[in-house]
Amino acid sequence: GKAAFAVLGAAAMISEGNAIVKENGIEDPALAISVALQNQLAAAKRTTSVASTDVAKKDDVATVVAANPGSDYILDVKTLGWMINYYPTDWAHYRVTYNVRLRLIDASTKAVVAQSACATVQGDDKNPPTKDQLLDNKAALLKDYLGKAAVACSDLMARDVLKLSSR
Repeated sequence: GKAAFAVLGAAAMISEGNAIVKENGIEDPALAISVALQNQLAAAKRTTSVASTDVAKKDDVATVVAANPGSDYILDVKTLGWMINYYPTDWAHYRVTYNVRLRLIDASTKAVVAQSACATVQGDDKNPPTKDQLLDNKAALLKDYLGKAAVACSDLMARDVLKLSSR
């Protein structure tokens, strides 16, 4: 219903979304994607992975590199957008859209050596849930959909980055 009010509706939707995330302890899927990618790439390239939970204040490469001193390469995984959205022909039922970007940065040159993006839509088209069903039980179904999005994006991005970084 908030979408019908254009700019004011967008602000209300963001506020409501932030409240849902906070109240239900929903983690940003980029964290799970980052860990999965680190493990997959470290195994494939026979390197040592060093986990970092530091979040750079800005998105430019120089800031990301500065936030990760001592690294040879940096996996920069950023959620670009995530939302619960209704089906275009059925406003009572919802699905989850998730978009993420990955950059593999050579810290010494500050060059992006590989980049990938992933967009997923998670839901049950045959039996789509209501918003209440998505949020029941501390948003268990929503968390499940976001978990599936993280796995799908981790797999896709690992293939992309391995292919691009081996050139």
